[in-house]
Amino acid sequence: MRRTARFSVVLLASSSFLLAGCAQTPGGGYLSSNVADPNDVCGVAHAELLNSKGFFERAILEGALAGAVVGALSGALIAGLSGRSAAQGAAIGAGAGVLAGAAGGYWQAKQQQTQDVAALSTSINSDLDKEAAEVARASAAFEKVSVCRTQAAATIKADLKAGIITRDVATTRMAEQKTRFKEEIAAAEAIGAKMIERQKEFATASDQLLEKDTAAKTSWANYEAARAAPPPPPPPPAPAKKAPAKAKAAPQAAAPTAAPAVAAPPATTGSKVADVKLQQDNTQKRTVGYNQTVASTKAAVDGPAFEIN
Repeated sequence: MRRTARFSVVLLASSSFLLAGCAQTPGGGYLSSNVADPNDVCGVAHAELLNSKGFFERAILEGALAGAVVGALSGALIAGLSGRSAAQGAAIGAGAGVLAGAAGGYWQAKQQQTQDVAALSTSINSDLDKEAAEVARASAAFEKVSVCRTQAAATIKADLKAGIITRDVATTRMAEQKTRFKEEIAAAEAIGAKMIERQKEFATASDQLLEKDTAAKTSWANYEAARAAPPPPPPPPAPAKKAPAKAKAAPQAAAPTAAPAVAAPPATTGSKVADVKLQQDNTQKRTVGYNQTVASTKAAVDGPAFEIN
């Protein structure tokens, strides 16, 4: 009885420690609201970008916490059975769980909810729908702030050329826009890094789900093979019609060349479980596209668009 009570206290303390650690994680922008700066011409776009960061940070912390709690439980249990300190075992297990949380905590949490494959696929697919929407939201927010900063820089140049502002004022304003934009790009990079971590969780979950359903695994393999297959060749051109012998042949325009047929990838794998992997794969591609856009924008921010000639 005494050992059981001590074990419960250890688990409660471990959970409190983990929750405190998550609350103190740097960069917790989701804990506070982002309000547009009325003095910033791009204040609304800036706030929208920073607000989109909260979803990805919160999701990752939830996955890490799930992994840490499972690790603490396992560590304390193993230590208790072996006669060692439950507190020490819980601490070691929690540390290992945190490390595994980013890639496995989400899947562990889902399995704790249900072991039914169909229910798991429905739940994970629903989460992926939300994920795709948030990736699209972050992409739109970054595009909006990028366009706004570029237009603000162009306005400064136009005002200088028209003699509305002096060169000193233009230089100061341009430096401010450039500094703000670089801060936003840094925030966008942080969002992209969180997206990648989140995708690791979904990849682990979708892969593990396929392992539970042999037919779905086969459907996914067939889908990948069909998607990688080259497109069929274009049909041969129709033979030209000959004019009657006695009639004067009118000049004919050249027949348009048919564009090569491109086989569109199937919209579904034919398996509800395998479609979870397809959804994860598509969301991961959107994540890659987002990060590529951020990287190319970062390379251009020091270019002529933000320089006073």
